[in-house]
Amino acid sequence: MYHIHFGPHQRKVERYLDEATTGTVLTFKGISIGYHTDSRSLDSVLNDLGQVLRLKASEVGQLSSIFQSHCFTDGEQRYWTEESLKHHIKINHPGIATTEHTNSLLWRCFHFYAYHPFPRHDMHQIDESVFQRAVILLAVQGTDFLGTQDGGDYFWRNDTDFFYDADFRRILRSINPAFPEHKSQPTSQISVVNNVMGVLATTQPYAVTLAPSPDLLESAARRLLDSVPGGNRLRYRLYADDFSGLVTLLLQLRICSQKWGMTLHYGEFFQSSKLLDL
Repeated sequence: MYHIHFGPHQRKVERYLDEATTGTVLTFKGISIGYHTDSRSLDSVLNDLGQVLRLKASEVGQLSSIFQSHCFTDGEQRYWTEESLKHHIKINHPGIATTEHTNSLLWRCFHFYAYHPFPRHDMHQIDESVFQRAVILLAVQGTDFLGTQDGGDYFWRNDTDFFYDADFRRILRSINPAFPEHKSQPTSQISVVNNVMGVLATTQPYAVTLAPSPDLLESAARRLLDSVPGGNRLRYRLYADDFSGLVTLLLQLRICSQKWGMTLHYGEFFQSSKLLDL
């Protein structure tokens, strides 16, 4: 009876996870919307994640104009670099006290979320679709969708503490420099694998009565990490000055009572000479 009721969906999930290594069917909430033909497997998963995150895109607004205002152009290609982010901060947040170190830290964080859950330290530019993913994840709590199913309605793992811990680890990892670990066998950190599993659980075909399989997700996650340059051999190190820089930025932030959207508060940066001494 199990195979009669769940077999077709199980095969659909297995096909999705298998094809995620060579190009995958784009789905949104379990509905096929076409094939992604690019052979770069990471793009297929990230595009699927982008489809999910679009549910929150309306909470940001003007994403395209923000990107265009500070992008660089190379022929028909438009992209952001660290200089784009620095220029955006200078124009739109004059109250924030930054140094070259904090600018680099902010770019590392932004770049990390742009390509989440795959570490892409070989990429130094981000295009508009990648830019939009990063903004949604960081600015409007798009991370709430990570590891969920059915448009964020419920977690695929019944472990709330796990997801709180994953959020915390992501923030710290985003500001950490990554170093290749030269070992004969890849040894991906389990938290990195869990991040990929969470995204795959969110983007795979959805069924109310059948939860994602941890075994299938882990196998697919490790295969995908194997295809990232150095992705399964990277180690992250948290340095005191990076952590201090993050805390300094947070201490400059002031939350306003006025809201945009239903739950998000406006904020502004307040510069203080005392903060610069941290």
